[in-house]
Amino acid sequence: GLNERYVREWLNALTVGEIITYNPEYKTYHLPAEHAQYLTRKVGADNIAIYLQYLPTLGAVESQIVDRFRSGGGVPYEAFERFH
Repeated sequence: GLNERYVREWLNALTVGEIITYNPEYKTYHLPAEHAQYLTRKVGADNIAIYLQYLPTLGAVESQIVDRFRSGGGVPYEAFERFH
């Protein structure tokens, strides 16, 4: 199973981001169809889910990217451990 606290925090973040809705009366969450479609291949290029894979990749090298904005140059390919 999953850790209840982590799932609850994740659902709360999605609720605050207005991706899902919460019904306090029934204590249930709902993913509206108009939001769900953007998490599938059905909408083609409008699928935002495919870009979520890059967040951990870029987060791992954030300090290097910030440094390059100051000093110039680039971040070596090898620094992106989760990319290959």
